[in-house]
Amino acid sequence: MNSENLICRCCGCSFKQSVAHRDFLAEYGCDVPSLYCPTCFAERLRQIWEIPGEKRVAACSMCGMLTRLCFVPSLDRPVYCQECFRKMKAE
Repeated sequence: MNSENLICRCCGCSFKQSVAHRDFLAEYGCDVPSLYCPTCFAERLRQIWEIPGEKRVAACSMCGMLTRLCFVPSLDRPVYCQECFRKMKAE
């Protein structure tokens, strides 16, 4: 792993992963760089752990139908209902 600047998937800011963080991940066999800056990572963890097991509701990006999710959706990525997701996979 090199120490190049990384771009946060959520906010788009540039950040560097600390050597301690890289070593910790490498110790557990993870050689993929972080996707989120420390601030966004902490916020996503807060959202996920806010209410364990809670189902979230979001509108499908294709058909607009409300669908229940077992994960926290990212604002910059589309969400699909089961039917539209199957259609996307078939294509």
